[in-house]
Amino acid sequence: MAAQRAWTFTTEDDPQMLKPSYPLAEAIADFRRDAPIRDTTLRGYTLSLRLFIDWLQAKSRGQATLADLTYENASAFGANFRPKDKHAPRYTERNKLVALKALAKWLAERHLYFEARGDQRLSILRDLRLPPVPQLGRKPFSDREVKAILGAVAKVATYPMRERAILTLQMSAPMRPDEVRRLGLRDLAPRERERRGHIRIRGAKTEAGTDRVIPLDDEAEAALHSYLRFERPAWAGDGPKDLAGEEPLFLNRDGRGFTEFSWNSRNQILRRRLEQSGIRDFVQYRSRGYAAKRLQKRRVPLQVIMQIGGWKREAMPTRYIGRYDEDELKDFPTANLRDVLAR
Repeated sequence: MAAQRAWTFTTEDDPQMLKPSYPLAEAIADFRRDAPIRDTTLRGYTLSLRLFIDWLQAKSRGQATLADLTYENASAFGANFRPKDKHAPRYTERNKLVALKALAKWLAERHLYFEARGDQRLSILRDLRLPPVPQLGRKPFSDREVKAILGAVAKVATYPMRERAILTLQMSAPMRPDEVRRLGLRDLAPRERERRGHIRIRGAKTEAGTDRVIPLDDEAEAALHSYLRFERPAWAGDGPKDLAGEEPLFLNRDGRGFTEFSWNSRNQILRRRLEQSGIRDFVQYRSRGYAAKRLQKRRVPLQVIMQIGGWKREAMPTRYIGRYDEDELKDFPTANLRDVLAR
């Protein structure tokens, strides 16, 4: 446990409490190692916390410490991720603040850094308010947006075959972005005779999402085939630690697997280039809802959608799919009573 380290004591009453001058990076490393949070969630928190350190250091040009973990700094940091449209949901800002609150809560629970109130040891960010977001998730892409994105990627992407393979996979199967990043080459099973090609998800954010099979859409399988045959570099033989040293499906230009940071950087570059082409609000998670919505419109049973998407509760795919607008409702089939009356 973190308490076994040689902590810097501040008081005799709280021998474990850290000084405000304690390096924030070390506290985050302990949090990453010891917090009882699922690994995939911890990785996301860690990325946000490292961004917070970078922001603090750019601001003060000094080492970030626990003293910098304040309401004022947290709020100012989160504002960097606030959308320009004041009416747009503040999902990213909320996610960054959730990571900071999780760190502060863990420090208080371990009696390492807290605000004392009587006998209570409280998180120093306990009252930090999170921006409200809609109960429904991000609005899925529309068919028109997907067509525009896939049409533009060949013009704006440095590696168009790889990006088309990634995007068609995300648009056709309700996968989390990190699940796509972590795919191994051996997770891809091409079409064989009458059997449709598929991929296997072996590691996921939730237990329900682990070890599941996802059938490959024809367009996604064709894009994967083109990437593997014509554009994929030779594997360098190593990769990120979280891929356990096996050969990743998607590689960067050096033949190495993507880390969380390089994957997100790749996505941000693509997003900026699509914006320059007139395509706005390109967010990876919108593809997860779009894929689930496409399956629903094709009358795939909800239970199957849940199994493919790695959802345990019915409320989750509903949250991603959201509401249908008027034009979409007009495309749904009617009860077709004519067939009933004609019998």
